[in-house]
Amino acid sequence: MKTKKIVTSILLMIMLLAQFSFVSANTTRTMDVTLKSASEAVNLNQLTPGTAFEIVVHMDNFQNIEKGMRYMQAQLEYDKNILEYAGIIAQNGWELKDESFNETNGKFIVDSNSPVTTAGDAFKMAFKVKANIQEDMSTTIHLKGIKASGGDGIILANDAVATINVKMLVEPDLPESITSEKYEIANGMIAKIIPGTTVKEFMKNVTLENVENNTVIFTDKTGKTLGENDVIATGMAVKVGKTLQFTASVLGDVDGDGQITVNDLAKVKLHYIEDTLLTDVYLKAADVDGKMEDNKPVGVNDIARIKLVLINLFEIK
Repeated sequence: MKTKKIVTSILLMIMLLAQFSFVSANTTRTMDVTLKSASEAVNLNQLTPGTAFEIVVHMDNFQNIEKGMRYMQAQLEYDKNILEYAGIIAQNGWELKDESFNETNGKFIVDSNSPVTTAGDAFKMAFKVKANIQEDMSTTIHLKGIKASGGDGIILANDAVATINVKMLVEPDLPESITSEKYEIANGMIAKIIPGTTVKEFMKNVTLENVENNTVIFTDKTGKTLGENDVIATGMAVKVGKTLQFTASVLGDVDGDGQITVNDLAKVKLHYIEDTLLTDVYLKAADVDGKMEDNKPVGVNDIARIKLVLINLFEIK
């Protein structure tokens, strides 16, 4: 009989322990926590140096939290070499009260004005990407050790992580340009260049915009690149930067040898009498006075000026 009582007592204890374990298992309080961008317009994978942004702490999948929660604690971790922390922003009744954030270790406690029993966004955290970032990089914002309570037991949650990708801002390529108050630059041609002008002198009279290293390359008919002290001739190719191509036209240098000779005079006369016509940059070079005669760019005045140049009685300027 005594043995039977002992066995009965043991069985009762086992049943009570099993029941207690069952109740405890069914009263475990949990929730899921995730981090996301506070604005659909802000992509956390495409942030640039100097950009300010906000992260929302979102709570979901509540288990056994019928009586709600009033407090939440967590530890914030982030790379201070990449991001600047700008504070926790009150939202939906949640707020960070005075002396509730330890800047040394990142631990903090937020309070809710009323018991929270449904899933949704909690508070927001503000950050800024440091302006001195010089290369693309990836980092994280990490909330760890998350626990909550409403006074009815501890509510456990997973760690929450947001990945941040910093991308360097790529400046759009601005169009290259060359302008001048001295030369006429149009229609793929740089005209009205004075005879005897060197590359160095030419560069003093032009303005370059968005041209890397101010690169201007003159190439003669044989493909040779001119040095800064070489003289420019009609028909030479002019490459400006990476995208611009022109052909040079020197006043009076009709045959493209870089000087004014009787051969230039002969070619202008042949054009004038419509025997052998000049075209393109060579026609432009023959227009020494820059005036139209009888609606034609080359006239007797151009012929006269070239003659005077040959006998040193006129200088093209």
